[in-house]
Amino acid sequence: MQRELLEAKFYDLARVSGKPRGLKWLDGDWQSDVTFARACDTGLLTAFVGLHIRFEAIEGGDMEGVAAVDTVRDAAAVFQYQLGRWGTGGRVLMNMNPAEAVTRLAGQFAPVIVAGS
Repeated sequence: MQRELLEAKFYDLARVSGKPRGLKWLDGDWQSDVTFARACDTGLLTAFVGLHIRFEAIEGGDMEGVAAVDTVRDAAAVFQYQLGRWGTGGRVLMNMNPAEAVTRLAGQFAPVIVAGS
């Protein structure tokens, strides 16, 4: 699957997830940074891809009127390589870049060193 299609699938799944609570996804700006890791429990190759996300408060929700809602957020989108293809469940790790995500999830993911990087 081409990266653009995979990014669109991720965005569609993440947008309807209801997370973060009280916020509506406005848009995402994909970044070039990618960190690879292997899931310790399944061995699946996982890519954490940088993303800047903008939200707005859902009208009548508990985030309405919170000034920080307008802040562009760093995030790491999660993709897995399984059965010869990349896929996503729309999982996003907020307020961290891809390298930070792998570091924070050290017990769950082992970093993969990519040749030439």
